[in-house]
Amino acid sequence: MSELVVRPSRRQAHALLVLCLIPIGALLRYLFFTAPDAPKAWLLAGLIPFLIPLRQYYRSWTTRLKVEDGILRFQQGLITQNTASIALERIEKISVHRTIWQRLWGIGDIDIESAAESGAVKLAGIDDPQAVADRILALARQTRKAS
Repeated sequence: MSELVVRPSRRQAHALLVLCLIPIGALLRYLFFTAPDAPKAWLLAGLIPFLIPLRQYYRSWTTRLKVEDGILRFQQGLITQNTASIALERIEKISVHRTIWQRLWGIGDIDIESAAESGAVKLAGIDDPQAVADRILALARQTRKAS
């Protein structure tokens, strides 16, 4: 059983999806009521704004930080999957970064640095990043005390 699973937030994707409905609604109104003779191929142009929230949904589905059995695993990808594994006792530092925009949304980024040469693992756009960082550090302390 996993001790902790963290995925990127979907808050921004939900909000952007709602905001995308405004230009598509205006475009539909224009094409069907104001200028019914206009080519309907313009509807495809109205779908372009939906690519931004779809990209965020995709990232949320394909990115996962999982702590299980004393190992932190960071997985990315759907077809080709990349996994970085760090033993909890080797975690040295966890940094939380939040821009003003991220603070408004209640999300942020965490960087997890280990004693290994591989560098930091960065998980962007997660809900309540400080609580996640504190939870990972608490699990790392428990692992160090147990060994």
